Amino acid sequence: RMDQQLQHLQTVQQTRTMSRSASSTSTVPVKNLPGWSVESIGAGQAWIEGPSGNTHVVQAGATLDGFRILAISPDQVLTSRGRIIF
Repeated sequence: RMDQQLQHLQTVQQTRTMSRSASSTSTVPVKNLPGWSVESIGAGQAWIEGPSGNTHVVQAGATLDGFRILAISPDQVLTSRGRIIF
């Protein structure tokens, strides 16, 4: 359980760092990834639903359908192709 909490805190910190660097270097907003939605987020993992209706449990660093999960925050999953939101 402590490992899960530590991983969650590291993910939140990584997301904050990425958000700060993105906002200072880019004025282009992150686009939503079409066809994908977040079902639930918790302890460094997210349950996301894809266009086919299948649910996937992912963590930062995972690769899925040609994109990489960069970070998971309390309200979104940031991927290499865009963000996935509720």
